[in-house]
Amino acid sequence: MLQTRLPVTRIAPEKKENLDKALRQIYQEVRGKFKIFGRFQDVLVKSSNYSSGDLRDEQSPEEFVKRNIIGPLINLIGYMIVPETLLPSPSMHACICT
Repeated sequence: MLQTRLPVTRIAPEKKENLDKALRQIYQEVRGKFKIFGRFQDVLVKSSNYSSGDLRDEQSPEEFVKRNIIGPLINLIGYMIVPETLLPSPSMHACICT
């Protein structure tokens, strides 16, 4: 059977350290947003559901994840979040989509 070898990508130690630092920062920030640490552990370890009542600022879970996890990860890999996009509509009028 023919086996294909994939190239091994070397990652610089400083990039690994930056990733580790960023993930630890996200962890600490998310952890601090929960009212009860045990609830945070359940969500993290057991994949339990949580609601806005579990969060200090009582933000919706979807918005919480978007702002505190997805946004920082997107920034970490070098992309920029653009909240609104200007697209042409079929009638040739511009529309703003969010």
